[in-house]
Amino acid sequence: MYKKRSSGWLKHLDFTLFDLICLHIAFVIAYLLHFSSSGYEYGVNPYKEPDWVRLMILIEVLDFLFIVATNSFHNVLRRKWPIELSKSFEQGLSVEVLMTFALYVLKLGETYSRTVLLLTGIIYLLATFGTRLFWKEYLRSHYTDAGKKHMLLICNTSKAKMLADEIISNNRDQFVISGIALMDADKIAGKISTYPVVANKENLIKYVHYNWVDEIYIDGELESEEYFDKLRTDLSKTGITLHIPVSIYSEDTEKEHFIQKIGDRQVITAVMKSVPAWKLIIKRILDIVIGIVGSLATVILTVFVGPIIYFSDPGPIFFTQTRVGENGKRFKIIKFRSMYKDAEAKKAELLAQSDVDDIMFKLKFDPRIIGCKKNADGSIKKGIGNFIRDTSIDEFPQFFNVLLGDMSFVGTRPPTVDEWERYDLHHRARLAVKPGITGLWQVSGRSNVEDFEKVVAFDTEYINNWSLWLDFKIFLKTFVVVFKREGAM
Repeated sequence: MYKKRSSGWLKHLDFTLFDLICLHIAFVIAYLLHFSSSGYEYGVNPYKEPDWVRLMILIEVLDFLFIVATNSFHNVLRRKWPIELSKSFEQGLSVEVLMTFALYVLKLGETYSRTVLLLTGIIYLLATFGTRLFWKEYLRSHYTDAGKKHMLLICNTSKAKMLADEIISNNRDQFVISGIALMDADKIAGKISTYPVVANKENLIKYVHYNWVDEIYIDGELESEEYFDKLRTDLSKTGITLHIPVSIYSEDTEKEHFIQKIGDRQVITAVMKSVPAWKLIIKRILDIVIGIVGSLATVILTVFVGPIIYFSDPGPIFFTQTRVGENGKRFKIIKFRSMYKDAEAKKAELLAQSDVDDIMFKLKFDPRIIGCKKNADGSIKKGIGNFIRDTSIDEFPQFFNVLLGDMSFVGTRPPTVDEWERYDLHHRARLAVKPGITGLWQVSGRSNVEDFEKVVAFDTEYINNWSLWLDFKIFLKTFVVVFKREGAM
């Protein structure tokens, strides 16, 4: 699922907010400087004067409208200080002119002090200019790879450094070049500048299959048009976002596509599902709220469940395991332990007995579960581990994963590493979104779905039809499923 990059004023919302704050502070300081001495009708607190409060709001609205209408923060991160001073002066003067015009039209010119308005403009100019320089320097000095998309660059050796430098120079806040695949190289070795060479023509698909890759840029000057088309077809199966030069793109009706700029080049971006940034922001806010509530519930459950687990099988209360998340990113999932301490070691011995296909692993009778035994007559006696799993209590610590941002509450289930290693190429598409504690598969009869291809179908259906409303329906249905013990979350 691809987050459409914000454009216009939304792209630099942080600068917009700082600018509005600077204007408000400038207004208050100007008011205090003018009215703090005795003998004036107004007091020294502008917030107690309705006329001046209305003026404060009007100035803020005019400033915001100017920012939106002129996109005044376009290329703000690249502007040198002389240009920034000019832009700050232009904005301050424009707000002053708009303010004067508005007061004239509303016939309120005699109500307010021109000195306050003039001081506001001067203080605002200095404050916003200084704040912009400070914030740009802060962003430059604190740029890290955290939160950036891992991009794989596919090209020939002669263009590799130029393309990588161009992308980073123009999209530093969006990408880290995690690797370069050289299509004309015989061997994989070393680096090009600071960028690691990770693949060549022979092992490119294998690398993409089993490594963390969020987005791929494919240069058009490869071996041949036929090879390019085959490569694009194979990569499309993975669900990874592809950026392809406009000049060589041929329409893929199975994917969404749109034009945007990567580096200095116009590209067609092909994705499984594109979503406006504001919707994913809402999803993340909801995840944080749910994560906080779920984490508090986990702390309470630990008081009661922890001792039961420990006395049933002395050892850790929690179980951690490496899982594969969005676009191949690995993370540690956290659960209440419902199996004996040596469960992972015994899994290899039991793989051949799996009741489902050769990718998922599931046993109707799993001797690794705490207290689970098979009676002499062949019936299964369930233990405390089964109760923890059947009631989905074991899933609660994953709310900490949601808070950390590795998971969402609603998404696709993250596979274990050994499952991941048995994936076919098209299976990778189910991890085009952040994994979740619950999801469409889990609330659609997980206990009865034993064909992994059906699991993939549920997950791709969820991705292709994602909406906040769909998440809300799955959220509600999860409680019904858990209450009826029809499957884990």
